[in-house]
Amino acid sequence: MSEPDTSVEAKRSSPVLPGVLALVVFAALCCWGAWGQISISARSKDPREYPRKDQGLHITYGGGDLEDDLLPRYAVKLPCDVQDLRWGNIEDMGSAGSLYLRFDTSSTCLDEFLQDNQLQPTAAGMPTVSIPEEYGWIIGSGDDIYGASPTEHVRTSVAIHRGGQRAAAYIVAVYT
Repeated sequence: MSEPDTSVEAKRSSPVLPGVLALVVFAALCCWGAWGQISISARSKDPREYPRKDQGLHITYGGGDLEDDLLPRYAVKLPCDVQDLRWGNIEDMGSAGSLYLRFDTSSTCLDEFLQDNQLQPTAAGMPTVSIPEEYGWIIGSGDDIYGASPTEHVRTSVAIHRGGQRAAAYIVAVYT
């Protein structure tokens, strides 16, 4: 029975190993760079955010903060006198996503909101993205519908319900 060959030649590593190692390091650096833009986070600490079905993991842009990350990404400017603000966002692993906002505001601030966001009356309804059922939105046929494309990547639709003292706004901004 012969002993296994323990010579230096048998211990030499494969020439493929350095290439594989370089590829792994490159992939790790790419992931680390992308992590700063899109992150997987646990439940937001913002009480205004709608509950999510994916409580454990959620893909979100940047840090997922409404004012610092999401409103600028979706090119939405909130009006003055916002009350009862609720929001949610749904992102995918790519660059696409949807931001959902619901708030009440005065008629003066509503006019400011429509102007600041370059929203124009439209005959078309809300975008074809589905609004999560748990948000509880009720958009009626008598609501005013507005739309805009504030950037080449964002499409915004707004439904305004003017039934009470304060108008209720329902916004869907889609990033493609």
